[in-house]
Amino acid sequence: MNVPGMLRRRALREDLEKYHETNKTGKVKPDNRYFGDTPVLAVFADGFEIKPEFLMICDLGKWKEPGWKPPESKEFKQHDDTNYTTQVAVDPVLGRLVFLTGPQPTSVEVSYSYGFSGDMGGGPYERELMVAGDENDVWNKAVSMQDNNSKLNADYDSLSKALTDWMDPENGNRSNAIITITDNGTYELNNNNTTVDLLAGRFLVIQANSGNQPTLRIIDDEGDVATLPIGGGEGSDARLILSGLLIEGGIDVTGQCLELVQIVHSTLVPAIRPSVTVGVSAPLAHMNIKVEIDHSITGSLCMPAEIKGLRVLDSIIDSPDREQFAISDGMEVPGPSTTIERTTVFGKVHVKEMTSASNVIFTDTVTVDHRQQNCVRYSFVPDGSQTSRRYRCQPDLEIAKQIEDEENKAQAENISFDTSGRELIRTEVVSRLVPAFTSIQYGDPDYGQLHTSCPEQIRTGADDGSEMGAFHHLKQPQREANLRAALNEYLRFGLEAGILYVNEDK
Repeated sequence: MNVPGMLRRRALREDLEKYHETNKTGKVKPDNRYFGDTPVLAVFADGFEIKPEFLMICDLGKWKEPGWKPPESKEFKQHDDTNYTTQVAVDPVLGRLVFLTGPQPTSVEVSYSYGFSGDMGGGPYERELMVAGDENDVWNKAVSMQDNNSKLNADYDSLSKALTDWMDPENGNRSNAIITITDNGTYELNNNNTTVDLLAGRFLVIQANSGNQPTLRIIDDEGDVATLPIGGGEGSDARLILSGLLIEGGIDVTGQCLELVQIVHSTLVPAIRPSVTVGVSAPLAHMNIKVEIDHSITGSLCMPAEIKGLRVLDSIIDSPDREQFAISDGMEVPGPSTTIERTTVFGKVHVKEMTSASNVIFTDTVTVDHRQQNCVRYSFVPDGSQTSRRYRCQPDLEIAKQIEDEENKAQAENISFDTSGRELIRTEVVSRLVPAFTSIQYGDPDYGQLHTSCPEQIRTGADDGSEMGAFHHLKQPQREANLRAALNEYLRFGLEAGILYVNEDK
């Protein structure tokens, strides 16, 4: 049975040893599990594939330590008494590689399989693209750097050059623009050399082609990951839309005319610095901007309470430093009015107002300043949080249920049930009923996924009986129930069937 799983160093190393043994003896190659006719991992240098026998699997985890040197190339003998040496060292766990011999290539590509729990954060899955309604009104350009069919039909091989031409009065002239990246390349944007400056009433869309996930690295002059300012002059109704992108770095919205920033099916890699900020590098005179995040993964969000609002749907918001705020305007300063639905938030939340919150998992305390209106419903809200009225939220719902059961039992048996009994129940439920995740490490394929040991009150606690949090849309409880019901139709008498998840042992 073939099931998906993470690539492991030892398994790939042993598979490559078969290649070396075959080359030495000259016998027919065995049935390789990983490097057969369709390798699970392939490296291309300047467009040419490097054969598996020239790869070396190793641990490159210490590459940043002072004095680190790449591993030495190994030499192997072929059946005709000639020798060959390994050329590339690959760490499949960390996703790193280093060339050991010969001149360094100008371009490097790697093919691999990608796994995640759902269609979120961008990736090689089908997504709806923004298309130009009128070619005369929209500056519609394609970008690709890879030597394949996508580059043949591309207008640019550099996103930075495309943005520069869009800003040029004699070219794009900052008109309505849709820039589509049609490959999986890595594009660098220097925050000192690249300008994104919108005009009032115009929109800019930077999107990945459906099925692709290009990487945008926002860097400074030293090459370190940085933040890209998004500017704009006077006026209103300018819009920025980012779709299908993997972004290393953050964005800072500074444009006065910007009214909407949409991040859709994208990932802004969670890091110590916030992923999205408003008015940090240049304070805004007008706070008419709204930020929307949909089916995305981001780090912390830092924006003032005065902006029009924040809307988060079907996403993961992750502050890697769990002591910091995932949503706020900085330490102890509230963020904007927020609507949040079907989302998992790793970190504290402090906002001026929670306009709506449904089917959300908050892993740390939530503080809402204006609590007189609105409602938090079908969500996990940690003990000690200060929110608007809650409806069927955990652990409050389970605490109330158990207290009611004990009160009814005490009344039936004509015994007392005092405050200490209620506190005992509260303490027990609060310590037991907490979300359990398969992984909370960004980059893992099961990142943000609820573990099978997670309390049922959370796994089935949403308004439709599905799970709370970012993967609500998968309808896991309903799918599992349907599968269990269907299995019985195909079993012989006396047999029972069970369901085991691929990553259940984690």
